[in-house]
Amino acid sequence: MGEYIPTEQELADVLCRIRETDWEAAVRRSNDIWSKSGCRTVRNGYKDFIKNFKNLRDISQEYMGTPEQWRYYTFSFILGQIVSSPTKDQRLLLELVNRYRETARERLLDVVSREWHKAGENKESLVKGTPEYLIAENDDQRLKDKFYHIEQDSLSELDMLDIAENSCGLWWEFLGDSERQEMTDVDEKSLVWRILVAQKLLERIDDALRQIQQQAAVRPEDQELTAHVKKNTVFEVANLFFDKYIGDDNSRFAVLRVGKGKGKRQEELPELWDLFKKEHFEISQKEAISRDSFKTYLNNWRSKKVITEK
Repeated sequence: MGEYIPTEQELADVLCRIRETDWEAAVRRSNDIWSKSGCRTVRNGYKDFIKNFKNLRDISQEYMGTPEQWRYYTFSFILGQIVSSPTKDQRLLLELVNRYRETARERLLDVVSREWHKAGENKESLVKGTPEYLIAENDDQRLKDKFYHIEQDSLSELDMLDIAENSCGLWWEFLGDSERQEMTDVDEKSLVWRILVAQKLLERIDDALRQIQQQAAVRPEDQELTAHVKKNTVFEVANLFFDKYIGDDNSRFAVLRVGKGKGKRQEELPELWDLFKKEHFEISQKEAISRDSFKTYLNNWRSKKVITEK
C-alpha cells in the first residue's frame, strides 16, 4: 500500500465541504444528539472540541469562487484563484482546512475509543487463558495502540489507510451545513479519508503560496539576470553584472568605472565582490572565480566600455 494521493476531484470536493460547514449548527446538533441519547459514550471528544467554534467571516468572492462554482472547476483552477486572493482570505481558508482536519481526527478518536471499549468488554466476558481470550486480548491491545497513535498524531499515511481498511463500520454524525449533517452517518473509513485529503489540501495550498512568495521576492531585473546566467558564458554574466551595478549613474558602485582611484573606490570593491558571490554563488564556486579574477573581469569590462578617468 503506497502513499495516498487524492484525485483533483476529491481535493475540490473536500475543500467545498469545508467552506460549506456551518460550525454553529454542528455544535447545536451535537448538543441535541447528546441530550437525546440518554447516556454518555466512552468518549465524545468531537463535541468537546467543537463546542466553542463560531462561524468565521465569509471568504471574499471577488477572488475565490463560491463552493457551488468550485464544484465545476478543476482543483488547479481553484488553486490559481486561492494564490491570487488577498492574504487575509488565504489565511482564513487555511485555518478552516486545519480546523476541519482536526475535527475529523477528534471524531476518529471517538470511533476508535468505542471499538476499544467494546473489545475490552468482550475480553472481560471470556475465561482467561483460553484461545478466545488471547485473541480478544490482542484485539484490545491493537485498538489501544491505534487510539494512542491517533491521539499523539503520530500515524503515517500508511497507518491511517490501514485503519480505514480494517474499519469495523461504526457510524457517527459529523459537521455539515446549516440544514443537515455532512453525511447521514460517518464511519471510520470516511473520517480517515477526510483527514488525509485535508492534509493534502494544506500541503498543496501552502506549497503554491510559498512559490508565489519566492517569485515575488525576486525583482524583475534579477529574474532577467538569472536567465542570462543559464544561457550565457561566465564572461557575459560578469559584464551584465557590471552593467547593472556600475553602469548606472545613480548606483553607489558607479565610482568603480575608473581603473584607478582612492578612498571610496577601495571601500566599494569588496562589497561589489560580496554582492556578486551572493547573486552568482554557483559561478563563484564551480567556475572558481576568485577575487583576483573578479578584478580581471572588471578591468575587461572597463576596457570594453572605453571609460577614461576624468
